[in-house]
Amino acid sequence: MQEIILSSGNKLGIQTPKFGLCQELIRAACRELKKDGLHFDITTMKEGEALSIFLSLMGSKELDDCFWAIANTCLYNGERVLPNLFDDREEAREDYFEIQLEIIRACLKPFGKSLPIMLKNLGVME
Repeated sequence: MQEIILSSGNKLGIQTPKFGLCQELIRAACRELKKDGLHFDITTMKEGEALSIFLSLMGSKELDDCFWAIANTCLYNGERVLPNLFDDREEAREDYFEIQLEIIRACLKPFGKSLPIMLKNLGVME
C-alpha cells in the first residue's frame, strides 16, 4: 500500500486497484471528455481550459461510480474511503478533492508512461 501525506497532514493509503477497475476509470474519463467535445493540448493548456476539463470530469456520475469502486480499498487515517467517511467525519471533507485526485492519479499513472510516445507516433502530440 502506497502512503501519501495530504496537504492537511492526514494520511491516505492507496491500494493498487485491480486492472479491470482501472480500465473502467479510463473508459469513463475518455467518454466524458469525448461527450463534451473537449479537445486540448496539455502543453499549451490555459487555466480556463483546465478548469473546464476538471469540472466535466468531477461532474460525471459514471466517473464518480468508478472512483468509489476503487476508493473503498484505500484508507484515510486508517479508515476505509467510503462515502459515509465524509458524513461521519465532516472534517475529512476538506481532503475530499485531494483524496479523489491522488487515488485517480495512482490508478492512471502506470498507464501514462507509454502514452506520450504512443500519441507522438500517432501524430497527436509533437
